[in-house]
Amino acid sequence: MKGFQLLLFWIVSAVLCPGCSRTPPPPTLQVFHAAVFEPVLRDLYPTAAQHLGLRIRAEAGSSGNLIRRYTELGRPCDLLLSADPSFFATTGRGRFRWHLVWLSDEMVLAVGLRAPNPDLAERDWVAALRAPGIRLARTDEIQSPAGLYTLRLWKRMEQKGYPGLAEELREKTFLVADDIGTVAARLKTGDVDYAFLFRSAALMHEIRFIALDSAINFSTESDETAPIRFAATIPPDSAHPREAESLLRYLISPDRVEWTDRGFRRLKPVFFGSRQDYAQFADIAAYGGEP
Repeated sequence: MKGFQLLLFWIVSAVLCPGCSRTPPPPTLQVFHAAVFEPVLRDLYPTAAQHLGLRIRAEAGSSGNLIRRYTELGRPCDLLLSADPSFFATTGRGRFRWHLVWLSDEMVLAVGLRAPNPDLAERDWVAALRAPGIRLARTDEIQSPAGLYTLRLWKRMEQKGYPGLAEELREKTFLVADDIGTVAARLKTGDVDYAFLFRSAALMHEIRFIALDSAINFSTESDETAPIRFAATIPPDSAHPREAESLLRYLISPDRVEWTDRGFRRLKPVFFGSRQDYAQFADIAAYGGEP
């Protein structure tokens, strides 16, 4: 009789409170990441979600566009990965308190499937791009860091003895896209001939590219501008800040060889923000000062 009463108790409990015995669902993190990270993160998200007990809802796009989704459209975001930390201050309009840098890159000249004179471009890319009929592509400098660095690169070449080059190349620009993925696709179909891209993007999309001199490729510090750096931040109103920090730590861990396998260059993480915010990352990052 006792066993029957116990069974009856569990049946009644299940009817009256069907969800009481269920484990609550894991939190869902909304992540915005720059398009250049897409191939790596597509591989990392499933294992990260399983390892951390999370659900990850991710959106890719240009860094500027993603930041505007948060700052202007009011879209919720728990973790944001940008291809240029300066966009947090400019496009972000002071909404982000801190950022953490952990990857670097360089600019290269990507060669389209049907690009004319690729051998000449290997020897003298300025002459190759100045040839009649060349169709250039780039990303929009307001939306995408790669586009911003493209324009800076053209200006650097002007200063090295090629006056008027930037305006010439602007006139030859056949396509201005929001993100790197669109430019990469058009290069691979042969719809455009050349574009300046991050080296990691060219490698990940399996596009032939020409390395550029270190004096102009933004791989190192210079007097004119900072080198290419990639960074992440957790917005101050994240709905799941602790879980977002766990995911960030997972993604930037030295164990994540996926980054270097896909052409990125790892840096010792450096935190930019207040000393108070830095305290929670002091075990994994150096302090770089205020952003």
